Amino acid sequence: MLVCKQCGGSNVCVQAWVNINTNEYIDEFDPKSQYCDDCSESTTTVLSQLAIGDKVEITGNIPHQLKDKSRPLLGRITGIDGYYILVKPLWQKYTCEFYPNELKKVA
Repeated sequence: MLVCKQCGGSNVCVQAWVNINTNEYIDEFDPKSQYCDDCSESTTTVLSQLAIGDKVEITGNIPHQLKDKSRPLLGRITGIDGYYILVKPLWQKYTCEFYPNELKKVA
């Protein structure tokens, strides 16, 4: 998945040529002209290494209720919501929000 280089959000748009009668995508108008709806900025995109269902280690901004848990803190990605990666820690019933740089994909 391509994400915004500035914020990591996945709501990135590009101008395109589209047939108005068939809605067929023809080509990008200007591939370098990209806009992020999450951070409301012109942007460039990078390939995200994280996807829904991936097992991850929580490495940064550890929530208070997880600080006493044994390491490594593992979880599974349940969603991607703009700036945030939603992760359900393996031993908890709830989901936590993290920035992409606070997670590391594990095998």
